[in-house]
Amino acid sequence: MDDLEEDWLPDGAAEDKINNRLCRFLPEWPLPLTKGKWKELDNLLSDGPDVSIDEWLKLRLLYSVLIAADRMEALGIRDFSSAAVPAFMPLSFKAQTALGQWREKTRQICIKQAEKIEKPGVYTLTLPTGAGKTLLGLEIARTWADKFKYRAIIYALPFISVVEQNAAVAKKVFGAAVQEDHSLAYAGGQEDDFGNVKDAFWQRMLSLFRYWRER
Repeated sequence: MDDLEEDWLPDGAAEDKINNRLCRFLPEWPLPLTKGKWKELDNLLSDGPDVSIDEWLKLRLLYSVLIAADRMEALGIRDFSSAAVPAFMPLSFKAQTALGQWREKTRQICIKQAEKIEKPGVYTLTLPTGAGKTLLGLEIARTWADKFKYRAIIYALPFISVVEQNAAVAKKVFGAAVQEDHSLAYAGGQEDDFGNVKDAFWQRMLSLFRYWRER
């Protein structure tokens, strides 16, 4: 404790005292860092090896898991169970209209192509407005979740208004398993109730949908 108190400097501590202590703790580190040293460090980081999208995603996954584990430990959670992805209850298009017939034909073509996918990856679904991309995307995601044995589907969107619209659609085809997650989703003081957080938060994290917050 004496060492900690000695080296715990007040906000007004002189820069030379800080540098002296840093030199004592890290004798091999060049202190203070000059502009040249900062430039050298920046170049070293910038010239590093290129990182593939798979490596980047794995790193983000590992980072997310570590954060989740840290929070679960803080909440005293040692075990949890997750439900399987629920069945998809499709909403049929009105086949008696020309638009409905075109939507259904488009759906069948896209589903057929999606079933040909043999391994996970990054894929795009590009269709014009009004083609039913939301429902079709959810159906394809459910198909792949079953095919590749995934336990959850994550649907990330940029704007809260769009999140709310898509969440409403998702609840029609997946039922109560849909979890809407954004800065306005927990009104009413729920996030301040520790009991609710401990008992329900991690179940929500493991629900079918988790919408990322806006940045």
